[in-house]
Amino acid sequence: MIFGDIFYLVLEILFGGLSLAIAIIASKYASSKYKMIYLVAPVLTVGFIALTGFDKVFIPAYIVSALLILGFFFEKKVLRMILSILLMVTMIGEYVEYNDSPLYREPDYVAEFKHAYELMEEHYVLTEHKDIDFDALYDKYLPQIKDAAKRHDKADVYIAWLSFCSEFKDGHVSFMPSITEEEFDVVTERLYGYDYGFSLMRKSDGTIVAVNVEAGSAAEAAGIKNGTAIIEWNGQPVEDMIAAFDAPLYNNIPVKESEDFLRVIFAGGQSGDSLKVSFVNDDGAIAEVDLDKLGTYADRLEDTLSKVLDGKLETNLSVSQIDSSTAFIRIDSMGYDSNSYGSNNYDAMYSELRDALQLQKDAGVTDLIIDLRANTGGDPGFDKTVFRLLFPEGEYTMSYNSVWDVENSCYMIDETTGGYVLGTPNKFYGEGFWGNGKIIVLVSATTVSAGDMFTEVISRLDNVTIMGITPSNCACQAVRAVSDMEFGMLSFSAVPDLNADGSIYIDTDVTREATVPLDIQIEVDDEFIDAIFNRGEDYVLDKAVEYIGL
Repeated sequence: MIFGDIFYLVLEILFGGLSLAIAIIASKYASSKYKMIYLVAPVLTVGFIALTGFDKVFIPAYIVSALLILGFFFEKKVLRMILSILLMVTMIGEYVEYNDSPLYREPDYVAEFKHAYELMEEHYVLTEHKDIDFDALYDKYLPQIKDAAKRHDKADVYIAWLSFCSEFKDGHVSFMPSITEEEFDVVTERLYGYDYGFSLMRKSDGTIVAVNVEAGSAAEAAGIKNGTAIIEWNGQPVEDMIAAFDAPLYNNIPVKESEDFLRVIFAGGQSGDSLKVSFVNDDGAIAEVDLDKLGTYADRLEDTLSKVLDGKLETNLSVSQIDSSTAFIRIDSMGYDSNSYGSNNYDAMYSELRDALQLQKDAGVTDLIIDLRANTGGDPGFDKTVFRLLFPEGEYTMSYNSVWDVENSCYMIDETTGGYVLGTPNKFYGEGFWGNGKIIVLVSATTVSAGDMFTEVISRLDNVTIMGITPSNCACQAVRAVSDMEFGMLSFSAVPDLNADGSIYIDTDVTREATVPLDIQIEVDDEFIDAIFNRGEDYVLDKAVEYIGL
């Protein structure tokens, strides 16, 4: 319970005790001034409601405190004693009964959905680009929100929000709920199911295989290893199970190719308390095993995704030497410090990065690997600071801003093209500091926003190669948030970023094809699986080093 509610209950209990004492004492005296105490509880309740708002879980408390008014009008000892005791018991019962109740201070989920939906419908800038039918989405998800709210099921309310967001196929449309870790565990269990000792993955040749197999598990004991082909899942072809799987925590991915790849990994927990799985054993024969669940799938899912998509995490903007000719930069986010972010003052970062790269140049390094896997985006000013060092001398345009219509509180539309009016260019200046050596940029489906922008802009250089197992996220518009909600916060693309022809910059359209394509797509094969899941190596990084050496 929140402090204000506890304070209210404690005060009411104290006044209940006081009114009980007054009921006993007042019967011995002719004075009736003590009866004023029976007005305190209802007055306190009115003030409490005015300050904190009406809450249905406190209806019994409201009623009982109001009944104490009877003690003011009727000078009967027994009545006053009964009312006082009833007040104290009710308040204690309120605390015990509703402290962990889903009804306690429950947000108005339906009203919040309507409010956020209206703002998003008005300000979402990719409606036409992605062919979004807001009316259809409202008709589809309002009943889901209402149903979950009626059942007081906070997990299902969140799942409905996730499903709504997933309709946009936009990495910048998301809902961040105000829920506990335990409540989030309920959500992931409902969406992703249970752990049977391994994850699934699709190889580049289309084969579905087991990966991240738990050492010592029943699955391993039955002969399932990293790379073992999985044939059937509970008696049906494993491909059918994967095709039927549709969970919103994974499928709000703009690039269809990336969604198809990740779908297989996310689907690995789709069964109940047990799983019957058919697989190809070491002898090439079809074997079958029944596996009991080990727990929920969430932890293994997270671990598998991290191994496949993220690489080895290091300090943001760290620079190290891989071999005599190659340096490595890890960029986890486009943010340096709190003073730089948004202020466009990256002087300290510039000096630090320039000094680090100068040391590499002095050591004879000519080539560079920039790792953007798991890059969460951030400030484009960060991108410009890096580009300042890597680009040849000259002025460059990243993208174009759009023009804000002050009178109508929206971005201006070009009546000729139907798109947004082209605004000022977003420029930076290159110094030609680094040189003409090879630059490899590593990306994954978790490279998003300013990470996408970095990838697109640097790909324009002839000496740059974009490499990964999946393209970057391809979501680049700036966002706004609906933050005046109790249950959570909705964010969405709200500031158009444009190409020189006025078209939308980077974000995928209805075709969902990658707008920042890979130059080299690394195959997911037996070598890939063995290196990552058996030897614990960063296979993608090793491939980048190998490519530089060619």
